[in-house]
Amino acid sequence: MRAGYRCAPSNDEGWLEWKYRVPEGRLSATGYEETRDEWVAIRQAYWTAEVTEEARAPYLKEALDLVQRVGVFPITHYSTLGAELEVQLCREHGLAGDNQTAPYGVKSSLSRAGADLCHFMFPNLFDIRGIKVNNSLLQKFETPDLLQKALPRALSTPGGLNLSDVKGQQPHATNFYPMAAQHIFTTYAPEGGVVWDPSCGFGGRLLGALTSRKHFTYLGTDPAEETIHNLKRLGGLIEGVTGRTHSYELYEQGSEEEIDLKGEVDFAFTSPPYFSLEWYETTDKTQGLEEWFEEYVRGTIRNIYRALKPGARYAVNLADFEDGGREVSFVDQWAQISFEEGFRFISLHGLDITARPNTELRGKWNNAARRIATLNAGVRQEPILHFYKP
Repeated sequence: MRAGYRCAPSNDEGWLEWKYRVPEGRLSATGYEETRDEWVAIRQAYWTAEVTEEARAPYLKEALDLVQRVGVFPITHYSTLGAELEVQLCREHGLAGDNQTAPYGVKSSLSRAGADLCHFMFPNLFDIRGIKVNNSLLQKFETPDLLQKALPRALSTPGGLNLSDVKGQQPHATNFYPMAAQHIFTTYAPEGGVVWDPSCGFGGRLLGALTSRKHFTYLGTDPAEETIHNLKRLGGLIEGVTGRTHSYELYEQGSEEEIDLKGEVDFAFTSPPYFSLEWYETTDKTQGLEEWFEEYVRGTIRNIYRALKPGARYAVNLADFEDGGREVSFVDQWAQISFEEGFRFISLHGLDITARPNTELRGKWNNAARRIATLNAGVRQEPILHFYKP
């Protein structure tokens, strides 16, 4: 049993669940609140010690002992009431609307509402390892040598160990900000419309869509059984707060597989997985890059085209990446395959990011000979491409 979570009951064999429970009477907690004074004392001793590895080693050991004694993975954990109130906060954000006027598109920091809740409800997010990283974040947390490497950074702030400290500078799987997703769905999908998320991931887009003031029906596909299980838990929580029923439908399959959606979707939006950057439980590690583009990417785009109503649009958030030392023009290739499958280009927006570096979108011409613009290279953004089905 790893620190911070436990195995689920036997009927959910192998699935992860946080073992830490928020103390009665509290809405949320990290598990480290009661150790704040100890942490501050260790921090002060660490920074007043002589600046040598030998002098500071005892205080790093004290910090490690404290974290291991608590044994709670450093995210915000919620009580049932706390989770319900977080969903309500997302609803209120949607009802109030946002005054998003950024010239390039969507700010991922419109609001952090719901982001921590998705972390809490999807423990498997932290059990994913990257292609360049041998250990998942949960594995790093439970390995003393790896955890201790995060402590100098943690001791630079009074709050104690947090998720950013565990992440460090290494690549890691991330979740889409729920309120950024809410903004996109609300802006481009009609009132009461059917929206499809081809790659559900870890709940950010589901939470954003179902707390929108426009009362969408959310359809989502994902091949991972555990992720679907957690999406259903989150969907049930949201419906319990909103009072809606039958507001979402989930398909346990890849977006490239044939799906029974034909001309009934009003808007599709997703942020697809990046080939080889993260290993998911369903990743085919034998598949080559070109095969992945032809089977996964083309299959997904073809299904989006089939699912959309005529004249409807779809949007996709992605960026270029490196694979084996070579740059992969993911954005350009996704756009080119979209053109080949019959889509027309509408516009390019950007999503403010803090994880992957800014990626320029190279020049491309679509069927209407309209050139796709490039993002401002000085802004840390990922492209959001918008297409429509004629």
